[in-house]
Amino acid sequence: MRKTSFALAFIFFLSIITHAQIRVAIVAGGHQSTVKEENNLSNWDNIKNYYSGRVGFHTGFIADIPVGIKLQLSFQPGVIYYNKGRKFARQYDPATSTITSEKSTQFINYIDVPLNLVLKFGKKTKFIIGGGPYESFFYNGKETSQTTTATGATQDENDDLPVGKKSGQYRVSNYGVNGLVGFEKGRVFLTANYSLGLNDFYKPVGYTGTFRHQVIGGTLGIFLGKPVNVEKRVKDKDKDGVPDDKDNCPAEPGPAVTNGCPDKDADGVADKDDKCPDTKGLVSNKGCPVLDKDLDGVNDNEDKCPDIAGPKKYNGCPVPDTDKDGINDEEDKCPDVVGYGRYAGCPVPDTDGDDVNDEEDKCPDEKGTKDNNGCPADEIKKEIVEKVNYAAQ
Repeated sequence: MRKTSFALAFIFFLSIITHAQIRVAIVAGGHQSTVKEENNLSNWDNIKNYYSGRVGFHTGFIADIPVGIKLQLSFQPGVIYYNKGRKFARQYDPATSTITSEKSTQFINYIDVPLNLVLKFGKKTKFIIGGGPYESFFYNGKETSQTTTATGATQDENDDLPVGKKSGQYRVSNYGVNGLVGFEKGRVFLTANYSLGLNDFYKPVGYTGTFRHQVIGGTLGIFLGKPVNVEKRVKDKDKDGVPDDKDNCPAEPGPAVTNGCPDKDADGVADKDDKCPDTKGLVSNKGCPVLDKDLDGVNDNEDKCPDIAGPKKYNGCPVPDTDKDGINDEEDKCPDVVGYGRYAGCPVPDTDGDDVNDEEDKCPDEKGTKDNNGCPADEIKKEIVEKVNYAAQ
């Protein structure tokens, strides 16, 4: 039975720590164990004062598994060998009794499996407090009794205690709660411990009663190896390597460059913001490639006339022709007046200012009339007029 109990406890301990990131400590300490008994015996109030606790020791292993970084909360399962039980001693008055004294022991040893949650406060020297349930497995035990009379003493001893649920038998397992408080520094910790059984570990013979263990003691522990630095677990729902608190699309995987959002064309612009999600482009162009359809050296995203070639000076549009005479303003010397290329965009000149342009004016340097092709009208000389007038007279 003892081998079975130990194996069960050890397997349970291993199953808890196999896949965890932990520290393991060896622990040992002393304690006093008592039995809290209540029964229906009429003289129990007189008898119970003759019972006392058993001083024993405990030793084993515990694991320290961090489960909270900010709160410094740890889960501490363990496998610990414990002495439990009690003693009885009573002296009688020889004048009224043939019995001089009675002594007995009820010593039971267990493998306890505590499952504690422990809070730690502080940095270098930590104050620790915790508690939780425990399961206790019967390992072995021993009962002794001694009766002394005036004629001698009789002794009885049993180190093969019966196990079961019948009268006079010990239960294979029992359970309870336990707590601890103490200090931890580096790899060493020291705690005060208390535990109380919540079910009966023994069924008496001949009467009805409850039997529950109570233990008060101290424990010294030393962690084996270096402490494990546990990193904070980061939530990443879509498993894209971008933490949810920084992921703009926590339910869809995407690269870090787009803050965790999908980017089909891998151009660094998230699909939800990409104007050309299926074509690789530039971030500055909202995810679209830079085009120059008219090949004028001005990108379409900046070209105000993307289908007509034009210089960058005019935002990709052709040089303007304000007077619409077919000669652009840069070459037109009269950009606001319709003209001709042969005159650099200006109208045909009128040198003599007689409203007959030079191309039609046969006397371009003399003012004339339009009827006379820009030449002055023919005038009869004064002397001829005088001679004609004289002759006529």
